[in-house]
Amino acid sequence: MIYKTNWIKALGILSLLLLLFFVARYWYIYSEVQALKAPRFEQGLHKGALFCAECHREIYDEWSKRSLHALATAGKSFNDYLALFKTSFILNTFITDAACYSCHGEKTSTEGVNCEICHGVVVENIPIMETHKLKYKPGLQLLREEGFCIKCHELRSPLTLDGILTVPDEWRNSQSAAKGETCQVCHMRKGINGLSYHGFDTAHHDESIYIDDVKIQNAKLEFPRFSLEIENRITGHAIPPSGPTRVMVLEVIFLDVEGNEQYRLEEIFSKKFELMPLAGIFPNKLIKNTQLQSGERRLLNLTLPESLEGKINDAVATLRFYGVSDEYQGDIQKAHWISEPILREEFTLSSQVPD
Repeated sequence: MIYKTNWIKALGILSLLLLLFFVARYWYIYSEVQALKAPRFEQGLHKGALFCAECHREIYDEWSKRSLHALATAGKSFNDYLALFKTSFILNTFITDAACYSCHGEKTSTEGVNCEICHGVVVENIPIMETHKLKYKPGLQLLREEGFCIKCHELRSPLTLDGILTVPDEWRNSQSAAKGETCQVCHMRKGINGLSYHGFDTAHHDESIYIDDVKIQNAKLEFPRFSLEIENRITGHAIPPSGPTRVMVLEVIFLDVEGNEQYRLEEIFSKKFELMPLAGIFPNKLIKNTQLQSGERRLLNLTLPESLEGKINDAVATLRFYGVSDEYQGDIQKAHWISEPILREEFTLSSQVPD
């Protein structure tokens, strides 16, 4: 009887421990999901970017023409993903589209991350110049802090805690962080007019910013092996940066002595995730990372078909960015945009010049 009583007590304690574990786990996941939905910007009535443009036209033009912030709620990729998000019962019921708008801007606006998302809303019934004096100018110090950009450019899976958007982690391990250089130091440099740049240097709009930031060199052919080095000289983050939607592709085209294409191959740099169970389109667990980290120099060894021996004379290497929605996990055939080349290098493969 005593043995049976002790066994029942042990079973009860075990059941209680399991219950506490599941409650704690559920509460943790619930807290993470609630954090995803919390707005990262000041709530209130927005006057809109054109209101600010009345006095800050140059900044408005940079933001509207150069920055992906301006497309954060109007861009096709965002709205396509949002429509798909709403078809998922799990995501639409438990996470809701509030998680999408918590960083992308006001749900009722098509201006995305506009002036008021970062600087705060206008104070009602107070002249705008007074608002600048009491609110906007003192608030500039907050905008310069390292954590200001991080709050919207860092995202982890609520189930696995694997990093989905990881620019902050990439930065923390970089030369820039060691020097105390924040995101704003590189992406909002002051121009000759003394104003901070508000185009934010995004690869989507201005590929020229990557001049000298990525290097391809030391191409060598020892048939059938072709090798080259690719180096990330950006001191603040990996290439491609952050999450699974940005993919960088190295394409190498091999030409004969007359300049005709004989063969091409691709090397993909990206992050690949196992998608969230049941939800289906949301990245959950990191399963592969081929990003080129800040300061990294990587040697690529590629094997060519035996049929090319003696037929190739030159190689042309090109780097491009592709935008691929999360659910397609780096499949560049499903890209919703493709950049112009950020780098193009030509190499003579003298060892393959025909007799």
